[in-house]
Amino acid sequence: MPSGRQMDELVHEHVFGKEVKGRAPGYSTSIGTAAKIFDVIAVFVGRLHKKDPRYDAARPFFAGYEAGWMDDFTITADTPQKALCKAALFIQRGQEDALRDKQAKQLNKGVSDGTAAVIP
Repeated sequence: MPSGRQMDELVHEHVFGKEVKGRAPGYSTSIGTAAKIFDVIAVFVGRLHKKDPRYDAARPFFAGYEAGWMDDFTITADTPQKALCKAALFIQRGQEDALRDKQAKQLNKGVSDGTAAVIP
């Protein structure tokens, strides 16, 4: 996904949990605006060294995350703010998936012991 309005709206809605009214802030195009992501998610950002096996001249910046509930990862992009946005969206999706899995397990537990009904 390229930097721009669509990515900014996704970050605003999914990472910050805010409804887009008008135009979302330029998270993917302004490093100052993208820095607000640090207030919400513990992510790190930097520039890959040319000797790093992940280095790509077209995408020299990276953002990553370390957590116990998901594998560590690194995302590369052509700008640091785009790397931050992509990482934040990836992390948010992982958190949403983990929450859905937990809720499904709770529902399944209730169904197996006869205390809950499955809602289609």
